[in-house]
Amino acid sequence: MSQRITIEQLIQILGGDREMINTLIERGVIDENPEAGYSPEQVERALVSYTLVHELDVNFEGVEVILHMRERMLATQRQFCDVLDELRRRRDRG
Repeated sequence: MSQRITIEQLIQILGGDREMINTLIERGVIDENPEAGYSPEQVERALVSYTLVHELDVNFEGVEVILHMRERMLATQRQFCDVLDELRRRRDRG
């Protein structure tokens, strides 16, 4: 099981930017203080969002679009890897 972190830890990771966390929650980018803590995926979404907003001056609408496109690209990459693995297995069988 992957390690989960609290909202306080997430705020620390984002340099103490509680307002950023509140905005990400309001926009549905991350969950609202889940009882079990934030998953590594949620933390990554928060970090990517933080970087886009604070280092690249992307607005939150842009962040949402970029996160959606990123998730689609990662899913496509996983599918592509699965296809390559299957082709290798078939090749190795003869």
